[in-house]
Amino acid sequence: MKPRSRRYRRSAHTRRRRHNWTPLIVFVLVLGFFLWALFQFFSLLFQNVRTEIASAQLEILQGRGEFRLSNEDSSWTPAFGGQNFVEGDQIQTARNARLKLTFFKDNYLFLGENSRLELIKLEKKSSGQFTAHWKLSAGQLWANIDNTSWAQSDKKPDIKIYTPHSIVNVTGTTFNLKVADDADELKLIKGGVQLDLLDKNKEIANRITVSVGQQIVINQDTATLLDPSSTLSIIEPEFLESEWHLQNLELFDPEGVAETRAKIEARNAPTVAPTIETPEQTLDSDAPLNPELAAPVILSPAENTVIPATKSSITIEGTAPKQAFQIQVNGYTLSKFQPGDRKWTYFAATKFNTLKSGENLYQIIAIDRQGQRSPVTELRLNYEGVVVTPTPLTTSANETAQNITETVPTKTKDSLPDVFPAPVITTPALFAENPKAIYQTSSDRVTLFGEVPVGTNTVKVNGFQLRKFRIGDTKFQYTAIALGVNGNMQEGENTYNIQALGPDGKFSETKVTVFYSPFNLDQ
Repeated sequence: MKPRSRRYRRSAHTRRRRHNWTPLIVFVLVLGFFLWALFQFFSLLFQNVRTEIASAQLEILQGRGEFRLSNEDSSWTPAFGGQNFVEGDQIQTARNARLKLTFFKDNYLFLGENSRLELIKLEKKSSGQFTAHWKLSAGQLWANIDNTSWAQSDKKPDIKIYTPHSIVNVTGTTFNLKVADDADELKLIKGGVQLDLLDKNKEIANRITVSVGQQIVINQDTATLLDPSSTLSIIEPEFLESEWHLQNLELFDPEGVAETRAKIEARNAPTVAPTIETPEQTLDSDAPLNPELAAPVILSPAENTVIPATKSSITIEGTAPKQAFQIQVNGYTLSKFQPGDRKWTYFAATKFNTLKSGENLYQIIAIDRQGQRSPVTELRLNYEGVVVTPTPLTTSANETAQNITETVPTKTKDSLPDVFPAPVITTPALFAENPKAIYQTSSDRVTLFGEVPVGTNTVKVNGFQLRKFRIGDTKFQYTAIALGVNGNMQEGENTYNIQALGPDGKFSETKVTVFYSPFNLDQ
């Protein structure tokens, strides 16, 4: 028998060998798990690190300001637009000044005159969460904070404003904060605020929640009350119509501000249409004249252009001098014009009461950084449309009240009813029997219940719009509370003017009187 060849034996040996891949697979899996765990460890370690040196950017809107660096030995130095502020820096404003600070893109603080603000802490994490702590030691601050960051619970910002009497914990809101020597005053316009009240030792003595449309005065007495929320009151209409509030709000709600200005102008307008006055009388600016500052130039429309009745608005365009910091048209500052812009635009419309029947005079001036104005550029336009002022009906058929002027197309008599009934107070029952009666009470809280005509869009009491009233409702209620000087019911006689505003300018009102005489336990 012949021996097997070497080649055959080698082939047989090769067939008998088997590759074992198990150790290699285990090694790869262990290595992958190790790398994944290492990645997770470093991600967790650095996910909330500070990713940038955060700063707030300054814009000077009016007047001047000064700043001081975090170094205690540094002195106050004039501030300039575009300047960045970091932790520890301070800024103060002069008389008639108005400054804006922007941080993390969509968060704004407006600083009023004679104010001082310090940036305590400002940082942003890699996760997107940020912290902003400020200290307002004097003056007034108006804030608009972006509320989108609060949608995710793990990225909620930490925004606080410290004052001598409180700590404002912001949760995405619009509010006004005023600081004086003896008290703070907070007005919440939008959103929500948690307020920590400080006692005389600067310790947190109480925490309350302020709701939309409310205001509170904070001092040492407020902080020690068992129920500090009892000092909350409704924001007075005078503040909501103040230039300070409207100028700041204009950046975020220009149409709403324009409508508010139109209402104010219509309410204050005389019953007889005024004639066009001389430039010296109609110029709405007390800024000193700078003859070297060139006047704005009007590009369109041309002088004495006739605007047909088919239009209810017109756009005025022009160019500004290089030194222009602001452009004003009839005393109104153009919010979209930025320093350095060479072109400006003004929108005149009947619904804003800036375009009226007949001749319209527009006076345009430029304002430089020192607050001085240019010579006046005038434009006259003639509007052929008819602007009518609706006459409201009150409890007496002979009484009238001014209302917002609107341009309305010609309508038939049937399309505009002559009667829009006045509101009726059903409770207290005394007013249902005799609206002119005087309701006397010793209670510190009186609720007025009433009814308004079908088609009422809005109900206002002493200028305050009832927020719970909705279009389609016919019933309303309003509560008057005695809270000292901050309440909407004072000791003695109180008059409440209830207004119903309907479509097509229809308007009616009823006035009732409440005489508040509190018990005097000392007698």
